[in-house]
Amino acid sequence: MHALGTFRFRYHLNDPMKALKKCYTEDALELLRTFVSENAEVPIVAGSPLYGELANIPGIEVGEVQLIVAAIHHEDAIIYTGDKRFLQTLKADHRLATERQALQGRIVVLEQVLQGLLVKLAFDDLKARILPGLKHDTMMRAIFGSAEQSTPDSVAGAVTAYVADAKEQLAPLLAGSWLLSKP
Repeated sequence: MHALGTFRFRYHLNDPMKALKKCYTEDALELLRTFVSENAEVPIVAGSPLYGELANIPGIEVGEVQLIVAAIHHEDAIIYTGDKRFLQTLKADHRLATERQALQGRIVVLEQVLQGLLVKLAFDDLKARILPGLKHDTMMRAIFGSAEQSTPDSVAGAVTAYVADAKEQLAPLLAGSWLLSKP
């Protein structure tokens, strides 16, 4: 697994107070620090003309260009993202037809990750990890709307609806399913 090199800057990992403000909880901050330290940065594909071709497309940021190029170059790569604006641009912009074809079925969104976690982790453990940061994410608030009273069935139903909506809006980019390799 690889992470964008900008993670450590975006989340201010060198400044504990700013990092905590970005990550909301100490646990989330520690998980992000571990993730960044244990995973290599997304590789730069030397000489790829795609960097220049994608650089000026509105809705595609520098890090997303890096993800697209690396994933196209490494055919077994999967892109994990929660950025729907990026995905909507990737799906809709006619200049991205070749990239769209190359990435078909190779993108996983946050809803799919949550759906995989519901299968792999005990519900109470997952809920305990999510509830402290609930106020910071609209989708998670909708899925875990009744907070402590959330049930496995209510959460699974909401996640299934979100995944179905994402697949409808972003087909054929999204992976059919996502299986978690490790918690």
